[in-house]
Amino acid sequence: MKKTLLLLFMVSFISTGFSQISFYRLFGGEDFDYAYDVVELPDSGFIVAGTSGSFNVGHADAFLLRTDKFGNRLWSIPYGGPENDGAFDLEHKEGFGTYMLGRTTAPTGDFDAWIAFVDDQGSVLWEKSYPGPNWEEVTESAMTQDSGLIVSVSRYGTNTQSDDYSLIRLDVSGDTVWHQEVNSYGDDEVTNIESYQDSMFLISSNHWDSLNAASYGLIELLHENGSLIWSDSVAISPGSTYLNDFYHVNDTLFGVGGFLLDDTSTFDRMRHVRYLPLAENGEIVTQSSASAGNIIDDVVIPVPNSQFKLGAFRFQDPTTSSPYNDFYVTLNSYLLVPIGATANSGTEGGDDRLFNGAATQDGGAIFVGYQALPQGGTAIAMLKVGPGFDYPTIPEVPFILQLVGQEEIEMLNSVTVYPNPATDLIHVEIDKEVADRYTLVTLAGREVHSGDFSNSEAIISVSSIERGMYFLQLFNKETYVGSTQVIVH
Repeated sequence: MKKTLLLLFMVSFISTGFSQISFYRLFGGEDFDYAYDVVELPDSGFIVAGTSGSFNVGHADAFLLRTDKFGNRLWSIPYGGPENDGAFDLEHKEGFGTYMLGRTTAPTGDFDAWIAFVDDQGSVLWEKSYPGPNWEEVTESAMTQDSGLIVSVSRYGTNTQSDDYSLIRLDVSGDTVWHQEVNSYGDDEVTNIESYQDSMFLISSNHWDSLNAASYGLIELLHENGSLIWSDSVAISPGSTYLNDFYHVNDTLFGVGGFLLDDTSTFDRMRHVRYLPLAENGEIVTQSSASAGNIIDDVVIPVPNSQFKLGAFRFQDPTTSSPYNDFYVTLNSYLLVPIGATANSGTEGGDDRLFNGAATQDGGAIFVGYQALPQGGTAIAMLKVGPGFDYPTIPEVPFILQLVGQEEIEMLNSVTVYPNPATDLIHVEIDKEVADRYTLVTLAGREVHSGDFSNSEAIISVSSIERGMYFLQLFNKETYVGSTQVIVH
């Protein structure tokens, strides 16, 4: 469903007392917008990744959104082709750059796993797709010591008729070092990957147990060379257990998720604490906490210099008339027992969720996800908790900030490019006075063609250039006014 956005004014929900910063931001445009991951930069600003229908209405683009430390938009850039693309994970290293990982639409119409390496301004330095026989997408990752990656790729298994995944080690150029597949007759998914003690990585995942007809979580310790050091299940019986996120401090792992009884459709929250040096014998606690409604923990974040944790969960309150899940952010004790104040979305437009988060340099935390809107569609949600557990105010009536600048929207709406993808000629039609010149550049910024518009039209021959994705940049009296993406087959 498309939503109509009338942006009357911009409202900032910011608390900055005693250098504490907390805010709640919603960014949207013309369609559905979701944020899946966030990293904090050295200047305390943020880069957010996700998928958006606001840049290319009717389709989805991967995007990066750059904000300052108060959550104000500095820039936003779409990535991908004319169909449906998304970014689901980020890996950032100061002085090196940022990996953006997700999926892109293949020429065959299905999804391929996709990785782009960008600089601090969002410019693509290189990108690669990883074609497979079915639908594939990168869901989780962690950076290795040599600035390569360990990634999980979700894929639909032809033989198992269910979701399976692969673990892949990539070098700094995105080339495959090794590849492992996990297949079973049931859905399998990786939910987090974290580095642990030099060349080792902790991996959490969920699997289907066909013998007991139930799901269970799994914690694995994997060496960088692909060898398995140990693995152990996380399960509460009878019923299905889901391990959605974890982090570790020193040698203790803290995990959260959900628990579903066999004879109900209601989730309870699940918590898991493990002492890692004891491997499969290191479990301290795995238990569920019942509630009056449907509740699932999605994110857990450590509070710096404290034994407390901040967590995000979804909750459907049966005492209200709303059938939807709202998201909540709350403080938790050392053993992940909820305590303290809570911030929640509490809207009636549909389900709300926070997908990911990170501890921040000021002693707080940042969460990202989406909030459903009363008029339809969704908006990107950014929730910043300040140090001292300073929660932002979430308004009852959502105020939407533009994900795409208004001048960019007007420019993009005035440009027609066809066919796209193209194999021979590309026709470009523009409204009068929008632009007088164009350049066609690669994702790395290398110009491959340029020319002038004649009577608001241009025909570009692409038969002699390499297949791939390009940016069509538009200029008016030598001033850059915007760009759109084209694909050459």
